[in-house]
Amino acid sequence: MQRRLAAGQPALRVQRHPGPTILNPAGKGRFSKLFGGKKSRRTDAQKKMSQIRAILGKSAAGKAALQVLDTYKVPVDLEHPGPGSVYQGPAPGKILIEKTEDAEDAAFTLAHEANHARASNEGKTADVSALKRADYVKTMINEETDSTVFSIQAKLGMSSKEQKKVTATPVMEARYKTAYDNAYKAARDAKKKDKEVRADAEKAGWKSINDAFYDGSLVTSNTHETYAAYYGSYWDSVNNPPTAAI
Repeated sequence: MQRRLAAGQPALRVQRHPGPTILNPAGKGRFSKLFGGKKSRRTDAQKKMSQIRAILGKSAAGKAALQVLDTYKVPVDLEHPGPGSVYQGPAPGKILIEKTEDAEDAAFTLAHEANHARASNEGKTADVSALKRADYVKTMINEETDSTVFSIQAKLGMSSKEQKKVTATPVMEARYKTAYDNAYKAARDAKKKDKEVRADAEKAGWKSINDAFYDGSLVTSNTHETYAAYYGSYWDSVNNPPTAAI
């Protein structure tokens, strides 16, 4: 899809992202309490969650995502009407996955949101009231980058055989892999040690995703804004709220 830009700016290919950590009021939806009740027959949501767990259980990053849910008791709503999927704090918070996503897409989205949940529960997410605007936006976009890479690694960390069975593509997977592979080859050609090769490749992959948040390649799934604009607006709403009309 294309996003309309200011006159004179070139059109950029954009991709909707799973969703920001902060759920914008424009994107609020209901939260359904799942996996409870007295019926012995599993609901469709419970069956879907079992499929998601099976998918994520095939990689280290996927297992780490599930560990976040289990450790911090973060509930997951797989019937969120949208738009978009989000982690909604404060801790322990809850993860809302748009109900239109199939099990594979939902699994990688869940891995992304689980990283937000981890940051929130471990007190590592940015404090909108304590940081300056630019620092807050940068910190939140870095968290978004970590979450996006975490989702990608949930797939790329699978065995080659298991990856071939997966049809879903995490957001920015191809971009990450291209940067990773190029840096990996360059480090190998430079005769670097294995640990340095992997570090260079991972750093390049991470930076390629981080750049996507600033160059317009990624927009929020609920408001379709760039993340700099989204988190900047949120900071403004907290620290410089509009004066009420008298």
